[in-house]
Amino acid sequence: MRIMSIMFILGCAALSVPAQEADGNIATTIRALEREWVDGQSGNNNRALDLIFDKAFVYVEYGQLVTKGITLQE
Repeated sequence: MRIMSIMFILGCAALSVPAQEADGNIATTIRALEREWVDGQSGNNNRALDLIFDKAFVYVEYGQLVTKGITLQE
């Protein structure tokens, strides 16, 4: 469920990029961040996740808002 949420958030971010900036470099950057995120989660590497997530990072998981701090505690 968490990975699906991640993919949804990143997908929405990709769609919000103006058409003139939507080139291969942006897509490549997003895919690289997705891989780093999944690798960080699967390896319980909170240091890597801390570098990827912004301080204002929030998402919804099981109907509750989850912040960066809560995510890194898990």
